[in-house]
Order: sequence, then C-alpha cells, then structure tokens
Amino acid sequence: MDVVFTLKLTHLRNESFIELQLADIYVPEKEKKEKKKKSFNTNRLRERGNEFLFTGSYDRAISFYRKALKENDRDYKLLFNIGLAYRKKGDKGKALSYFNKAKKYVERSDEEVFNKINANLQKLRSGE
Repeated sequence: MDVVFTLKLTHLRNESFIELQLADIYVPEKEKKEKKKKSFNTNRLRERGNEFLFTGSYDRAISFYRKALKENDRDYKLLFNIGLAYRKKGDKGKALSYFNKAKKYVERSDEEVFNKINANLQKLRSGE
C-alpha cells in the first residue's frame, strides 16, 4: 500500500484529486489495522491482569491493567478491575477512586458492570 503515496499520476489533469482519493482509501485501512492491533494488545494485557487478580497477585494485576489503560483511559472495565484489585489489597482510598472513575464512564447499557460498581462502592462506604 505504500505505492499509493508514491504513485505519480502526472499524465492526468486532476492529479492532486486522484492522489487524495487514493490516500483517503489507504488511511482508514491503516487506522483500522492500528486500532485492531491496539485492541488485541489491550485485551492481552487485560487477560494477564485478570490472571494475576484471580491468583491474588494484586500489584502485578494493577500493573497490567494500567498498561492496558494507556490505550483507553476511559475503559470502565479496566478501571473497575483496578478498583477491585485495590479493594482486595485493602487500599480503600484508591479502590474508591477507581470505582468512581469507572462509574463515570460506564455505559448505562452495561447493567451488570454498573451494578457491580455500585455494589463495591456501597461495600467500601459501609466499611466492609
């Protein structure tokens, strides 16, 4: 696809327009590939974080979740998982902070996560 940018259409009158059209076709494809690659990487990091969370290695879980969060700092599921890891570690302050961030970005259509966030916030506020 690099050919698209080096292709010279000097014999055509509307040279710039045609090159622009070709670039418009190429750029979205490149962006799709990059987005897909980032998504794959984020999912791998999330999975590793989940493995460490389930085995009780909370610091390592948080580390992987934070790396994944660099791709999308509004990923409410990652924010929730970080909050959960901090809660299990006993760090109520950070847990509250991350649960509140997750609540801010959660999609209302994702009722399951929304309810889990609220349940964890309630437990933390009541001292459980």
